[in-house]
Amino acid sequence: MNQPSLFHEDVWQALRDCVSALGGSKKVGVLLRPELDAQTAGRWLLDCLNPERKEKLCIEQALLVLRESRIAGCHSG
Repeated sequence: MNQPSLFHEDVWQALRDCVSALGGSKKVGVLLRPELDAQTAGRWLLDCLNPERKEKLCIEQALLVLRESRIAGCHSG
C-alpha cells in the first residue's frame, strides 16, 4: 500500500486515498453497490470520484468509505 498523502488537492483525492487503503475501487465498489459485479462497481466508483463526471456518491456512501478507511488506519478523509 502506498503511503497516503498528508495534504490533498480536493475532497476527491482524499476519498481516492481512502478507497486505495481499503483495497481498491472494485472491492469498495462492491461494498457500496453489492448488486453490481466487481468490474462494473469499480468503474462506477471511479466515475463517482472523478469531479468531471456526473456520478457522485451520496452522503451515506461517502461516510461509509470514510468510516471503513479510518478503521483500516487511513485518516486521509
